[in-house]
Amino acid sequence: MRFRAEIHQADTSLHIALQGELRADDARQFKTEIDELLVASPTTKHLVFDCSQLEFISSAGIGAVMNAYRLIRDRGGSVEIHSPQDHIREIFVMSRLDSLIRLS
Repeated sequence: MRFRAEIHQADTSLHIALQGELRADDARQFKTEIDELLVASPTTKHLVFDCSQLEFISSAGIGAVMNAYRLIRDRGGSVEIHSPQDHIREIFVMSRLDSLIRLS
C-alpha cells in the first residue's frame, strides 16, 4: 500500500496519521514536509504520529521520525507514537527508541 500522511494542527499540537508503507523513497519527502511544518509553526510542542494504519517503516522512515523528535525536543516538547501495530512497536522497542519517544 502506498504511503500517505494526513496532517492536522491544533494549537501547540501536530497530529500526523501515517498509512501504508513508509519506505526510503517516501521518507525523504516526509522528512522535508515535517521540517517545513515545524519551521512554519514554532509554537508546536507536541507531535503525535498515529501509526494504527502504518504497515511498514524502513530505517529511513525511522530516521524521519527521529529528526522530528530532535526538533520537538529542542523546543522542550514531546513526541508520541500512537497505536502502532505490534511489529511497528517492536521496531521502536528493539532499537530502544521507546526510551525517547512515548508509545501509546
